[in-house]
Amino acid sequence: MWGWRAPQGSIDLLLTMPDGRLILVDYKTDRITDEERATPTLLAKRLGEAHGHQLTCYAEAVRDMLGRAPDEMRIYSLPLGASLKI
Repeated sequence: MWGWRAPQGSIDLLLTMPDGRLILVDYKTDRITDEERATPTLLAKRLGEAHGHQLTCYAEAVRDMLGRAPDEMRIYSLPLGASLKI
């Protein structure tokens, strides 16, 4: 039976920028294709679809703890060596 599953994990990084913005970052090791490496927007789309629910749960936890949600959510792709806005 398919059902809702709570994500497991922990927030990898929450940055407070000098201008006060909060940026939530989650590290991922997903393999990437040559096409995704050449076109990071494709990778951002796939990672957002695969991990978006988890990031949304983390953002809700940040809001509960700090009284405000992150201004931005990013995935840092370790294989790519770059962060992607989700």
